Amino acid sequence: MEFGVHSIGAAIPKDNQAWLVNGISDAKRSITLDLSTFVADKDKEADYFASLSDTDTVGYLKSGIPLARITDTNLFGPYDPKATDGRQLKIEGLLESQFRVEFTRTGIKADSTSAAMWYMAVIDTAELPYSVDGAAWGGLFLDRPKNAPVVNLSAAVAATAGTKG
Repeated sequence: MEFGVHSIGAAIPKDNQAWLVNGISDAKRSITLDLSTFVADKDKEADYFASLSDTDTVGYLKSGIPLARITDTNLFGPYDPKATDGRQLKIEGLLESQFRVEFTRTGIKADSTSAAMWYMAVIDTAELPYSVDGAAWGGLFLDRPKNAPVVNLSAAVAATAGTKG
């Protein structure tokens, strides 16, 4: 019979910021996440979480997740074109770095739901955690894909802002 404390190693996944070509140092702001929106659709967990298994009690949201505002609460969750809570409208920014969460019997929690969000940056959309082709972008984001011209992602929103439907 063996007694004592046994430790189980838990590695923190390496934060993959290949999506960030050049961040503007003052172009981040503090936001509050609605953590429930990251676990509402089990099919999208691989898009949102870095190395997650069925036995994990701790997970890490990936940096670079496109974030959108939830209309009724002003909290932020992942951009989702199929959402009906405001997150389908436009990408307002990108999650600045990995974000640690815990899974509990009642859901998901974190020490704090405050996070940093880039609202201006040069990025490579091909390196984002999931595809956001056709999405409207707020803030100021330039897409600088490898071997292709730079594209102003926010220009489409600016160009249509003054039009009436």
